[in-house]
Amino acid sequence: MNKKNIGFKSYFNDTLHQHEFDVGATFTFKDGKRISEYNAKYLLKLFFNELSEVYFGKHRVRNNVHVERIVFMHRKDGDNRKFIHFHIALKSVGNKDAFKLAVSKVWKQHVNNGQDVHFKEVNTGFGVYGLHEQQNWNSEEFVGTDNKGRQLVKDKNDGNWMHDLQHKDSGTSYYIRQQHGLDKHTNNRLSKLFCTKNKLSEVRKLLLQEQ
Repeated sequence: MNKKNIGFKSYFNDTLHQHEFDVGATFTFKDGKRISEYNAKYLLKLFFNELSEVYFGKHRVRNNVHVERIVFMHRKDGDNRKFIHFHIALKSVGNKDAFKLAVSKVWKQHVNNGQDVHFKEVNTGFGVYGLHEQQNWNSEEFVGTDNKGRQLVKDKNDGNWMHDLQHKDSGTSYYIRQQHGLDKHTNNRLSKLFCTKNKLSEVRKLLLQEQ
């Protein structure tokens, strides 16, 4: 990896941590080889609207408060065949483990063709995503391998950084309050989301840990 690539990767990671993005997730579809980009983006928007409704209720529409995220679309799999999926960095709300459970639950409830969400830490790997997905940064195509021999660029489509799907509230007071302690209305909505007794008990334990 050349110095320019390394420099961008470091800058990208530092920016994510500066804005407190702490959950990395990959979202895939059962029909990822056939689904259109339009439908994939539509379903992701639907998912984020529902997730934001759980955590912010009426504030989602009234004050445009949404779960913060940076979104990449990847159009191909490791064998360079069509397989549309998303790599996303999210800013958790409340307890991070409970937030990840809510992400998975909302995805499964509202995206019928969605597969299990795969989570990872937001670390140096997301810097590689930054290179991988934004191939023509500064009009230069990044081609090569990382220090583990993994290929950085598979396809040559522009526009993989989905700016129209990302959301950054930039310090909205309600978002900050929810990060430090969920209000009773949000806890009630989470209880309805996890309606099974075992899962609800698990989430309640996580919510109590943050108090």
